[in-house]
Amino acid sequence: MNKKEAMELKRSIKSEDFIIDTLVTAFVRHDENGKPFLYSFNRQGYSQIEEEEKFKYVEFCKNVLTGKFEKNLLNVELDSSDMSKQDQLLNLRDNALENDEQDKAFILNMAENYEVGEHLFVMLISAKYEVPKKATDGAVLEDETDTYSYILCSINPIKLEKAGICYSEAQKSTGLNHVFDWNLK
Repeated sequence: MNKKEAMELKRSIKSEDFIIDTLVTAFVRHDENGKPFLYSFNRQGYSQIEEEEKFKYVEFCKNVLTGKFEKNLLNVELDSSDMSKQDQLLNLRDNALENDEQDKAFILNMAENYEVGEHLFVMLISAKYEVPKKATDGAVLEDETDTYSYILCSINPIKLEKAGICYSEAQKSTGLNHVFDWNLK
């Protein structure tokens, strides 16, 4: 992916033609030997998610594509002699994140190969966007579109929040929060 393609995806996320089919989220931890394992894995059809949560995921997708290449946007380079990785990515896209074993294997592979933290939140989306077809004279053709499918992967380090003073809306009081949450860095 280059900068132009990233900008096209970012524009598609902002449009009403942006369609998320499937959302996969995973929490990856590492054992004492540094080997990653799936602590949590969840697949959801996007239509099953509440509107407020959908909005948050769309915002998250927009943020995934911000930043600079090779800093926080990594392009997965595929060696043309190693068709297995390319086939894995193409199968992932073609199966639209509907194969648990394939999705889990991909997430663990990413966690092994990209050192971004001890604990990770991984989000995969299977999405589509439509581009109106144009005639040779440049006029937009009514009801004719090209549909493009892709997988967007976000790998995020997370950290354990420490206990602290907080306000409890339910109890209408302030006190020490002993509940530890994992938050994206």
